[in-house]
Amino acid sequence: MAVIHCDNDKHRDILIKYMRYVKSLVYYVTEDEVVGKFNDFNNILNTIINYSNEFKETNKANGETAEEWRYMLPNLVLFSTIGFLSGINNSSMKGQISKLKDNLFVKTSEMVGQITDIYEEETLKKEIELIIEE
Repeated sequence: MAVIHCDNDKHRDILIKYMRYVKSLVYYVTEDEVVGKFNDFNNILNTIINYSNEFKETNKANGETAEEWRYMLPNLVLFSTIGFLSGINNSSMKGQISKLKDNLFVKTSEMVGQITDIYEEETLKKEIELIIEE
């Protein structure tokens, strides 16, 4: 997997844990499928990571796009994974994939909440530091 650019260690830990979960989910579904499906998915993930990294580097001076970038990777991974799972779905896996998709939405929402918490904590810390400095 490509290296994920992150703002800090907390952000990195959350994203790596999420990516590990997503890869495990797809591996589980593809392990008995035609050879190469899991590698195809890994190629998709690497493309998303590279795009996210490039977006961050290109727009690092723009504070508004920094917030957009923080949530870019989970959103792109979520919808790409949903699309991938839909593409490999068949009648024997229909119920299983539906449950996995539902769980993926929950996990993604939880992870986005964790990312939001990081930046809310940083904002509060800066506000407190400003009060102390006055």
